[in-house]
Amino acid sequence: GATAQWNDDFHNALHVLLTGERDGYYADFTDDPAARLARALAEGFVYQGEPSSLRDGRPRGEPSAHLPVTAFVNFAQNHDQVGNRVFGERLGALLRRRDPARADQVLRLALATLLFSPGVPMLFMGEEFDSDAPFLYFCDHGGELGEQVRAGRRREFAAFIAAAGLDMNDMPDPQGDESFAASRIEALSALDSRQRAMRAFCRETIAARRRIVVPLLADGARACAEWRRAGEAAMSVRWDFGRGRSLAMLANFGPQPATLPTPFDRTPAAWTLGEVATGADATTLGGFALSLHAHA
Repeated sequence: GATAQWNDDFHNALHVLLTGERDGYYADFTDDPAARLARALAEGFVYQGEPSSLRDGRPRGEPSAHLPVTAFVNFAQNHDQVGNRVFGERLGALLRRRDPARADQVLRLALATLLFSPGVPMLFMGEEFDSDAPFLYFCDHGGELGEQVRAGRRREFAAFIAAAGLDMNDMPDPQGDESFAASRIEALSALDSRQRAMRAFCRETIAARRRIVVPLLADGARACAEWRRAGEAAMSVRWDFGRGRSLAMLANFGPQPATLPTPFDRTPAAWTLGEVATGADATTLGGFALSLHAHA
């Protein structure tokens, strides 16, 4: 078992960094999302008593850096964040809408960041192969409650529907059988070549996590962590678990190369994604690249 809680701050910072969305609760993460993601990776919560713009400047959150890394369940997608969108778009769909040529590359970086962080990673159903199915808000309430839910969804998204030039009838019906049916993910036998490749990547990355990251957590998951940002979209995080056990992640979420100090003095990378040039003192990451280093 585990004693942990979902880390929405990790999701929100990563989502803003990848998609550029700024509305609603994402507004608290639009100021330097790379730094906010790095803090979430290193310390758990992004907000640990700092003022929140969504709360009229009132403090939000509480200290979390003293907690073990396994006290946080990190995720890039879940049923709340996807299902509460009007049309239930998954992260892959949003990335393909924004930049089709780079979408798979960015999605692999998101998966690697999630799976190689020492916190507890959670994959949403179908995320492992980037399902094309939406995950719509659906329910099966009877009578008055069902009508209240339907009306509530329409009120919540009325401004969005109007701004998009759509009709309210274009919204999926939360009480409709078709909303449930549309949310079913593909059978493995029906995956296309892109999805099969993404699933293979996910399996390989999970295996690498088991080999590289999990042994570092065997004697306890409390870490002294530090982070830094380079440029607008690159960052590094280092976790020291004591007794010579350390993990470092360097990631570049932008299209332009970025350079960060090489961790652990000449130790070669344990795993890389994309173009990575590791030198004695500095590591250069190509666009949407990641380098993982471990010392045990």
